[in-house]
Amino acid sequence: MRDNHGDWRAHARAYREIRGRVLALGQTMGVQTTASVITLMRGDDMVAVPASSTSAWAFEPTVLESGSNYCAEAVNAVDFARATGPVRSVLSVHFPGDYGDDHAAGVKAATAANGMTFINIKTDPGADRQSGAVDAILARRPDLVVLAVNPAETAVIVQGAAAGGFPGRIIGAGPSWDPELLR
Repeated sequence: MRDNHGDWRAHARAYREIRGRVLALGQTMGVQTTASVITLMRGDDMVAVPASSTSAWAFEPTVLESGSNYCAEAVNAVDFARATGPVRSVLSVHFPGDYGDDHAAGVKAATAANGMTFINIKTDPGADRQSGAVDAILARRPDLVVLAVNPAETAVIVQGAAAGGFPGRIIGAGPSWDPELLR
Protein backbone atom coordinates (compact mmCIF):
# COMPACT_ATOMS: atom_id res chain seq x y z
CA MET A 1 0.00 0.00 0.00
CA ARG A 2 1.24 3.47 -0.91
CA ASP A 3 -0.43 6.84 -0.29
CA ASN A 4 -0.14 9.17 -3.26
CA HIS A 5 -1.60 12.12 -1.27
CA GLY A 6 -3.47 13.04 -4.46
CA ASP A 7 -0.16 13.98 -6.10
CA TRP A 8 0.59 12.45 -9.51
CA ARG A 9 4.35 12.70 -8.88
CA ALA A 10 4.04 10.74 -5.63
CA HIS A 11 1.83 8.23 -7.43
CA ALA A 12 4.39 7.72 -10.21
CA ARG A 13 7.18 7.36 -7.65
CA ALA A 14 5.16 4.80 -5.67
CA TYR A 15 4.34 2.83 -8.83
CA ARG A 16 8.00 2.66 -9.76
CA GLU A 17 8.81 1.35 -6.25
CA ILE A 18 6.41 -1.60 -6.55
CA ARG A 19 6.82 -2.24 -10.26
CA GLY A 20 7.69 -5.86 -11.03
CA ARG A 21 6.78 -6.97 -7.47
CA VAL A 22 2.98 -7.03 -7.73
CA LEU A 23 0.56 -8.62 -10.19
CA ALA A 24 -2.27 -6.09 -9.98
CA LEU A 25 -3.40 -2.94 -8.23
CA GLY A 26 -6.63 -3.42 -6.31
CA GLN A 27 -7.17 0.32 -6.38
CA THR A 28 -5.38 3.32 -7.81
CA MET A 29 -6.68 6.70 -6.68
CA GLY A 30 -7.59 9.46 -9.08
CA VAL A 31 -7.63 10.20 -12.78
CA GLN A 32 -4.48 12.31 -13.09
CA THR A 33 -2.52 10.07 -10.75
CA THR A 34 -3.46 6.90 -12.63
CA ALA A 35 -2.90 8.60 -15.98
CA SER A 36 0.62 9.51 -14.85
CA VAL A 37 1.59 5.82 -14.91
CA ILE A 38 -0.77 4.40 -17.54
CA THR A 39 1.99 4.02 -20.15
CA LEU A 40 4.14 2.12 -17.65
CA MET A 41 1.15 -0.01 -16.63
CA ARG A 42 0.47 -0.92 -20.26
CA GLY A 43 4.10 -1.95 -20.76
CA ASP A 44 4.05 -4.00 -17.55
CA ASP A 45 0.66 -5.60 -18.34
CA MET A 46 -0.38 -4.29 -14.93
CA VAL A 47 -4.07 -4.69 -14.19
CA ALA A 48 -5.54 -1.90 -12.08
CA VAL A 49 -8.90 -0.78 -10.76
CA PRO A 50 -8.91 3.03 -10.60
CA ALA A 51 -10.99 4.75 -7.95
CA SER A 52 -12.17 7.23 -10.55
CA SER A 53 -14.86 7.20 -13.20
CA THR A 54 -13.51 8.81 -16.33
CA SER A 55 -14.65 7.26 -19.59
CA ALA A 56 -10.98 7.14 -20.65
CA TRP A 57 -10.62 3.90 -18.66
CA ALA A 58 -12.99 2.15 -21.08
CA PHE A 59 -10.22 2.33 -23.68
CA GLU A 60 -7.40 1.04 -21.49
CA PRO A 61 -6.82 -2.72 -21.85
CA THR A 62 -5.31 -3.24 -18.38
CA VAL A 63 -7.89 -1.17 -16.49
CA LEU A 64 -10.96 -2.70 -14.88
CA GLU A 65 -13.70 -0.15 -14.24
CA SER A 66 -15.46 -0.36 -10.89
CA GLY A 67 -18.72 1.23 -11.98
CA SER A 68 -20.32 3.36 -14.63
CA ASN A 69 -18.18 6.16 -15.95
CA TYR A 70 -19.36 9.78 -15.85
CA CYS A 71 -20.12 9.90 -19.57
CA ALA A 72 -22.34 6.79 -19.46
CA GLU A 73 -24.00 8.00 -16.26
CA ALA A 74 -24.97 11.22 -18.05
CA VAL A 75 -26.39 9.34 -21.05
CA ASN A 76 -28.46 7.25 -18.64
CA ALA A 77 -29.74 10.40 -16.87
CA VAL A 78 -30.95 11.93 -20.14
CA ASP A 79 -32.48 8.63 -21.26
CA PHE A 80 -34.29 8.29 -17.91
CA ALA A 81 -35.65 11.83 -18.14
CA ARG A 82 -36.79 11.26 -21.73
CA ALA A 83 -38.57 8.06 -20.71
CA THR A 84 -40.44 9.83 -17.90
CA GLY A 85 -41.58 12.97 -19.70
CA PRO A 86 -40.95 15.25 -22.65
CA VAL A 87 -37.42 16.66 -22.98
CA ARG A 88 -36.56 19.08 -25.75
CA SER A 89 -33.66 20.92 -24.14
CA VAL A 90 -31.02 19.90 -21.61
CA LEU A 91 -28.68 22.21 -19.73
CA SER A 92 -25.49 20.65 -18.37
CA VAL A 93 -23.99 22.48 -15.38
CA HIS A 94 -20.58 21.04 -14.64
CA PHE A 95 -17.13 21.60 -13.25
CA PRO A 96 -14.26 21.83 -15.72
CA GLY A 97 -11.94 18.82 -15.75
CA ASP A 98 -12.17 15.06 -15.96
CA TYR A 99 -15.34 14.73 -13.86
CA GLY A 100 -17.49 17.53 -15.22
CA ASP A 101 -16.29 17.59 -18.82
CA ASP A 102 -16.66 13.81 -19.14
CA HIS A 103 -20.19 14.01 -17.74
CA ALA A 104 -21.09 16.91 -20.06
CA ALA A 105 -19.81 14.90 -23.03
CA GLY A 106 -22.34 12.22 -22.15
CA VAL A 107 -25.14 14.78 -21.92
CA LYS A 108 -24.10 16.20 -25.28
CA ALA A 109 -24.02 12.75 -26.92
CA ALA A 110 -27.44 11.84 -25.52
CA THR A 111 -29.03 15.10 -26.62
CA ALA A 112 -27.54 14.81 -30.11
CA ALA A 113 -28.80 11.23 -30.45
CA ASN A 114 -32.30 12.30 -29.43
CA GLY A 115 -32.60 15.58 -31.37
CA MET A 116 -32.58 17.72 -28.22
CA THR A 117 -31.01 21.11 -27.65
CA PHE A 118 -27.79 20.94 -25.59
CA ILE A 119 -26.78 23.89 -23.42
CA ASN A 120 -23.34 23.75 -21.81
CA ILE A 121 -22.54 25.73 -18.65
CA LYS A 122 -19.20 25.32 -16.89
CA THR A 123 -19.06 26.46 -13.29
CA ASP A 124 -16.22 26.71 -10.83
CA PRO A 125 -16.25 24.86 -7.50
CA GLY A 126 -17.63 26.79 -4.55
CA ALA A 127 -21.17 27.24 -3.29
CA ASP A 128 -20.67 31.01 -3.47
CA ARG A 129 -19.82 30.82 -7.20
CA GLN A 130 -23.10 29.42 -8.55
CA SER A 131 -25.07 32.56 -9.38
CA GLY A 132 -24.10 32.24 -13.06
CA ALA A 133 -25.37 28.66 -13.19
CA VAL A 134 -28.65 29.63 -11.51
CA ASP A 135 -29.04 32.63 -13.83
CA ALA A 136 -28.47 30.40 -16.89
CA ILE A 137 -31.11 27.92 -15.73
CA LEU A 138 -33.64 30.69 -15.12
CA ALA A 139 -32.87 32.45 -18.40
CA ARG A 140 -32.88 29.35 -20.62
CA ARG A 141 -35.64 27.35 -18.86
CA PRO A 142 -34.54 23.93 -20.16
CA ASP A 143 -36.75 20.90 -19.66
CA LEU A 144 -33.89 19.17 -17.85
CA VAL A 145 -30.81 20.29 -15.93
CA VAL A 146 -28.04 17.73 -15.40
CA LEU A 147 -25.47 18.57 -12.72
CA ALA A 148 -21.87 17.38 -12.41
CA VAL A 149 -20.85 19.35 -9.34
CA ASN A 150 -20.43 18.61 -5.63
CA PRO A 151 -23.22 18.55 -3.01
CA ALA A 152 -22.60 22.11 -1.77
CA GLU A 153 -23.01 23.47 -5.30
CA THR A 154 -26.03 21.22 -5.91
CA ALA A 155 -27.81 22.70 -2.89
CA VAL A 156 -27.23 26.29 -4.02
CA ILE A 157 -28.16 25.60 -7.65
CA VAL A 158 -31.36 23.69 -6.85
CA GLN A 159 -32.46 26.20 -4.21
CA GLY A 160 -31.72 29.15 -6.49
CA ALA A 161 -33.52 27.61 -9.45
CA ALA A 162 -36.55 26.71 -7.32
CA ALA A 163 -36.65 30.16 -5.74
CA GLY A 164 -36.60 31.65 -9.24
CA GLY A 165 -39.60 29.55 -10.28
CA PHE A 166 -37.80 26.96 -12.40
CA PRO A 167 -40.41 24.29 -13.24
CA GLY A 168 -38.09 21.73 -14.89
CA ARG A 169 -36.33 18.66 -13.61
CA ILE A 170 -32.82 18.45 -12.20
CA ILE A 171 -30.73 15.25 -12.11
CA GLY A 172 -27.28 15.11 -10.55
CA ALA A 173 -24.27 12.89 -11.14
CA GLY A 174 -23.34 10.53 -8.32
CA PRO A 175 -20.79 12.90 -6.74
CA SER A 176 -23.35 15.73 -6.71
CA TRP A 177 -25.43 13.95 -4.09
CA ASP A 178 -25.20 13.74 -0.31
CA PRO A 179 -27.97 12.66 2.10
CA GLU A 180 -27.59 16.02 3.87
CA LEU A 181 -29.29 17.59 0.85
CA LEU A 182 -32.58 16.16 2.10
CA ARG A 183 -32.41 18.55 5.04
